[in-house]
Amino acid sequence: MNALKISEKDITKINTGLAHNDQINLNYPTKLYGRTAEVSFTFSYHILIGITAQFKPEDVAYVENAIAKERGTGIYKYNGKNEKNDVTWQDDLLENNKTWKAAVEDIYKNLGIQVSDDPMKDGISVGQKPITWCRLTIDNNSPLYGNLYFNGDVASMLNYPEKYAPELILK
Repeated sequence: MNALKISEKDITKINTGLAHNDQINLNYPTKLYGRTAEVSFTFSYHILIGITAQFKPEDVAYVENAIAKERGTGIYKYNGKNEKNDVTWQDDLLENNKTWKAAVEDIYKNLGIQVSDDPMKDGISVGQKPITWCRLTIDNNSPLYGNLYFNGDVASMLNYPEKYAPELILK
């Protein structure tokens, strides 16, 4: 709230029903990529891990081009009719940074989550996780059309390992 220079009257807190997750919606539209969007923030263990923006249908193509200009060509997913569903941009994978991968593996293990990059074993594959990613829904038949989601849960773990689930990590 300090970083955005907003107060309690500018937000609505949403109960997600998930342990250690909070969602806060801004009570007014905000400009992103030069277009107005409804914006919400997702927190895990009081650390920002995601931002969601909902753009108007007439702004989706503009936002897609603005992100591509900033981050390069994204990875497109298609539906059964070979039409574009969404486009994702992501940073480098943890697999390419062994120190960061080991740090995130330790956090998952401290959370009681099994880690394994072997698809024949149980556990989450940490190596294939990007540091951050964002996805824009561009299928105009989808109820999520115009939804842009930024995910930074891995970056949060790397930046705040001592705060991420501190009741488990600091045992």
